[in-house]
Amino acid sequence: MPIFAQVAIVAFMVVLGIFIFRYTKFELKTQTLTLVSMLIIIAIALGTRYLTISLPIFGPESFEIKFDTIPIMFAGILFGPAWGFIAGLTTDLLQLMFSGVAYPFFGFTLNLVLTGVIAGFVFSNKNKLSAKFMTFLTQTFIAIVSVIAIMYLSLNNTIRLSGEVFTLTLPIKIISSLVIFVLAFIIIIYLYRIQNHIEDEKEKFFMSRFTTVVVLCEVIIQMILTSLWLSIMFELPWIVYMAPRVVEAILMIFVYVVIGQLLYRLVFKRLLSNYHEQS
Repeated sequence: MPIFAQVAIVAFMVVLGIFIFRYTKFELKTQTLTLVSMLIIIAIALGTRYLTISLPIFGPESFEIKFDTIPIMFAGILFGPAWGFIAGLTTDLLQLMFSGVAYPFFGFTLNLVLTGVIAGFVFSNKNKLSAKFMTFLTQTFIAIVSVIAIMYLSLNNTIRLSGEVFTLTLPIKIISSLVIFVLAFIIIIYLYRIQNHIEDEKEKFFMSRFTTVVVLCEVIIQMILTSLWLSIMFELPWIVYMAPRVVEAILMIFVYVVIGQLLYRLVFKRLLSNYHEQS
C-alpha cells in the first residue's frame, strides 16, 4: 500500500504541475527568482527542530508549532500558484537532502506543494470574492472546526499523539475546551475588527485572503491529508490521526493569523503593492 500511495502521489503532483504551468501565469524574472530563493532558504531554516516549538498539552511534545509553511504561503501569495508549487517542492526536496532521510514519504512533499498552490489561487486576481464575504466564510469554518474539536474532547477519554495514547481527564477536557472556545472567539472577533475598524483597504484584502489560506491549509492539508499519510505509513485508522488535529488546527490558525498580520505590516506590505501593480 505505501508503494502504491507513493506512486499515486507523485503522479498527482506531475499532473498538478502540468495544469498549473499551463493554465496559470508564470514569469521567470531575476527579482522573482531571488525572492523565491530567499523564501525557500527561510522555510528550510524554520523547518529545523531548533526553531520548532513543542507544547506538552497532553504529554511531552504532544503538539509542535512549525513555521516553515509561512514562507511557502508567501511565495504563492506574491508570485502565484506556479511559484508556490516550485517553492513547496524545492523546500521539501532540500529538507530531505539535509535531513538524510533514507525512505521519504512524498505525501509530505505534496503538503508543501499544495500550501504554495492554495495560497497562489486564493490571492489570484481571478478571485473576485469580496473581503467581507471571505472573512465571513473563514469565521464560519473556524466556528465549525472549534465545535468539532470540543465535541471530540467531550466524547473521548483518550487521545493518540506521536504514537502514544494519552488519557483525557475531566480537568484536561474542561481546560482544553475552554482554550479552544476562547481562541476561536478571539479569532472571529479579531477578523471582524479588521474588516470594520481598519481603514487600510489593502490590509483588509490581505487578511481576509490570508486567513482563508491558513484555514484551508489546516483543514485540507493538516487535518485530512497529513492524517491520511500517517494512516498509510503506520496502518492505523485515519480517524485516529485526524481527530487530534482538529484540536491542533484552532491553535495553529490563531498563531498563523497573528503572525500573518505582523509580517504584512513589517515586511510584505510594500512587496504586495509592487507585485499587484505590476500584475
